[in-house]
Amino acid sequence: MGPKKICYHTPSLSSFAVKDVAILETSYQVKTFLFEPKKKWLTPWYFFTQLIFLLKNHNASAHVCQFAGYHSFLPSLLARLTVSRNIIVVGGTDCVSFPEIGYGNFQKKLLGLFTCISLKNSSAIIAVDESLVESENNYSETNSKKQGFKNHCKNIKTPFKIIYNGYSNNFWNDTSPNQKTGDIISVAAGITSNRRYVLKGIDLLVELARRKPDLKITLVGGDLPPQINVPPNVTIIGSCNAERLRTLYSQHKFYAQLSISEGFPNSICEAMLCGCIPIGSAVAAIPKIIGEEGYLLNKRSIDELETLFNSIQKRDVSNLKPRERIMTNFSADLRKKEILAYLLKLETKTVN
Repeated sequence: MGPKKICYHTPSLSSFAVKDVAILETSYQVKTFLFEPKKKWLTPWYFFTQLIFLLKNHNASAHVCQFAGYHSFLPSLLARLTVSRNIIVVGGTDCVSFPEIGYGNFQKKLLGLFTCISLKNSSAIIAVDESLVESENNYSETNSKKQGFKNHCKNIKTPFKIIYNGYSNNFWNDTSPNQKTGDIISVAAGITSNRRYVLKGIDLLVELARRKPDLKITLVGGDLPPQINVPPNVTIIGSCNAERLRTLYSQHKFYAQLSISEGFPNSICEAMLCGCIPIGSAVAAIPKIIGEEGYLLNKRSIDELETLFNSIQKRDVSNLKPRERIMTNFSADLRKKEILAYLLKLETKTVN
């Protein structure tokens, strides 16, 4: 008899999804459904095709959804109506609402409704950080302080477990430890959008570059919004494959993650494995990721960022060990072990 079947539902083949599918494939036969309508009007069609997919795979032992949203609605409803099990892995945008910048599932009424119904009907939830369950965001000047799915889905009783993201130190390593030609690097996709430009804190880095013309800053992920006048000391690089990213990380001294909202961001962890000293905003998992091996910006302020970086430049950072921090606390093997163990508990109905 072959391995048990798991159906995996995701809105995109992001690195989060690819890594978790690889974990599941070590113990299960995995069938993937990509719920990715290119236009909003195609969403009903995807619901229909997902329903057909669910009927064809009615014998699956469990369904796993990467993030909560429209794509998790039918699998979670099926779990409520039948004896099948459904688990949702929440990762960030599905647990927050920032109306001021138009970000988060819960700042959209219909998407928030589908997200909440999915989470309430699911058998269990995996969160990549405690902040996604219930937290308060004091980093930015916003009225949206209380975050996490418990704050947005009142009276939710679905059991949950915290399982941090994990990273391979075999691949992510410093390929040029003695050739740090750049100062700060930051990676963010979709920053041509004004919303993501602000969300990811790229606006702060661009302003820091203006104030410190000798500072070399590299931004990876695409062009900035067209109205932005890019300073000459800022280098912009489009999307990169993993090998190119590893090289870029290794050529820089610092990695900056100054986001208003995150779950458990990949890039800062990958950069730390490549020897970058992290500078991060005090939100979500970022303080936990950095620990004592880097620096935190406690308030979203260009003045505070400039003061912080001036202070950092006067310090001896050679004793910081960002790579060891990730290897010890957030390894790929640890995530694999915990996910598979939790799924086994689901199958035996011993989740608590």
